[in-house]
Amino acid sequence: MNILVSMSQSSAYFHLALYHMQKSHQYHWAFLMSPQNILNEPVEIFQIVQNGGPWENDHQDRVFLMDASQSKFVCCIPLLPFDRHGLQRLRQVLLEQPVEQYGTPLTPPHPRWSCEQWCMRTLERLIHGRHVAVQFNTQHPKWKEMFNLDAIKTGDRALSNSGYGSYNGEVRVVDLLQ
Repeated sequence: MNILVSMSQSSAYFHLALYHMQKSHQYHWAFLMSPQNILNEPVEIFQIVQNGGPWENDHQDRVFLMDASQSKFVCCIPLLPFDRHGLQRLRQVLLEQPVEQYGTPLTPPHPRWSCEQWCMRTLERLIHGRHVAVQFNTQHPKWKEMFNLDAIKTGDRALSNSGYGSYNGEVRVVDLLQ
């Protein structure tokens, strides 16, 4: 079991990355993981994408967030750091997460399966499996709805205020608005 640790040399970092979509208040969600708290170097991204067909796993091993291919990137929302010794196990758990909805109930206001739904289900499984510490009250019946709204508010604020948050290298890091 990997219990989160305070930020130190033995910590690795786990973030929720938001990418701007064409409609307002909509973002593509992905998890990113870095063995160090240096986000302007290659990071590992865990996400699902839909390119005109069924949802697909789009895990990417070494991605520069500020590369031109990442032009819709808005910000990273830090989730708690975790013990670097658990990096391989966390990676394995993330890669094992099913892409499709299966029996997962949809969280309002989403009428269909989405990357947001996948990230919330995955985060819940990581917390319940004790791979990351409890950062959100996942026992609350509407925690996913609240988390979704907080992430949207955070992305909206980051888009509307270029001075909001801090920078890790060239990568904007914004705490989750609650």
